[in-house]
Amino acid sequence: MISIVILGNGRMARYLVKQLHSHPQLEIVQWYMREPRGDENQFGVSMTTSLDQVGQSADLYVICISDDAIPTLAQQLAVDGLVVHTAGSVSIDALAPLTRRGVFYPLQTLGEETSSKLSQIPLCLEASQESDRALLERIAQAVEATHYWIDSAQRQILHLAAVLTNNFTNHLYTLSANLCEKHQIPFEILHPLILETAQKIKHLHPRNTQTGPSLRNDQNTLNNHLGLLDDKTLKTLYQLFTQSIQHQHEEKLQNTSQ
Repeated sequence: MISIVILGNGRMARYLVKQLHSHPQLEIVQWYMREPRGDENQFGVSMTTSLDQVGQSADLYVICISDDAIPTLAQQLAVDGLVVHTAGSVSIDALAPLTRRGVFYPLQTLGEETSSKLSQIPLCLEASQESDRALLERIAQAVEATHYWIDSAQRQILHLAAVLTNNFTNHLYTLSANLCEKHQIPFEILHPLILETAQKIKHLHPRNTQTGPSLRNDQNTLNNHLGLLDDKTLKTLYQLFTQSIQHQHEEKLQNTSQ
């Protein structure tokens, strides 16, 4: 049995409490938070709001708090077990001066409505000591999750890629939905297109699935689209994406024009 302490009470902390507590090989022995919301009893985990009362002998301590607050909390911890954080863009060195430190980063967007099990989410792991790699691997195997050993420099790039893939793409969905709503078009008409695009890149490099007027250098359609946009920001984004797509496929465009 691997004993775990969760520190924090945000979306990540609550997600991990829910997911890890249900595995027979894992036991959340304590949950530390500064400010309870009042509904924590539903999880059936022993809680404390005092850092002084956090036990020192658990196997793993998982810090799930804001990125900026991680170093301060790490400096206040006096524990024997492995301490990890769950932040994508924070170095493992943020946990200094702890000697047993690591990272346990589930690469997924998490919200109150998240239904994905931990087994469906890639885990990006890092440990400062070779002996602690085995502990993190045991936990990944217990939850049946695919795991990757990603160091802090790689994880910063991965987090950047995740922002481009998820946050920026979701913002484009928002802009598309706003455009549809403005012209009384149901946004759900685009759902099959969104799903098909996501399915394609599971098997093909995204570069090889690119379509559209930018790739074809269809100036008539490009100019028509720009003429339809009265939002200056959206028009600028359209032009920038067009330029980026054409730069990415410059060789293909040159061959087409010959």
